[in-house]
Amino acid sequence: MAARPGIPLDTTSVSTVVIAGEQLLLVRDPAGFWTHLVTRVEADEVASTAARRSVASQGLLDVALYAAEYLEQYFDLASERIVLCPAFVALVSAPPPTGVGRWCSLAESLELAPFPNQHALYRHVFDHFVTASPPTWLRVRPTGEKP
Repeated sequence: MAARPGIPLDTTSVSTVVIAGEQLLLVRDPAGFWTHLVTRVEADEVASTAARRSVASQGLLDVALYAAEYLEQYFDLASERIVLCPAFVALVSAPPPTGVGRWCSLAESLELAPFPNQHALYRHVFDHFVTASPPTWLRVRPTGEKP
């Protein structure tokens, strides 16, 4: 049977926007672009576990993690794939010093991040998690915590 024509779909990554007050954490990706945290979901993980691991890799352990109710989507020219990433929001109490990234205002993040889908995600996060109280029903409970 011949392979069905179509565009491959990549659903192996998650996006996490880290927020402290009105500051957003941006890091450099391997190509040198400023971006939020993006990581691959490992074989033994679910999406929220990968998001927590990504945030912990920045030395941020005490966070409130939320599903952002946003699906980041774009066409990756290098792999000729459609990429879909569920987005998460990690809220921290204050921006700790970090040697890896840069804490930015929304305006700064829109200037530094080059892609329109990033801008849409950042605006969504600010509208629903910064200027408004985070919806409690979107909170991801830590492993073992009972509702």
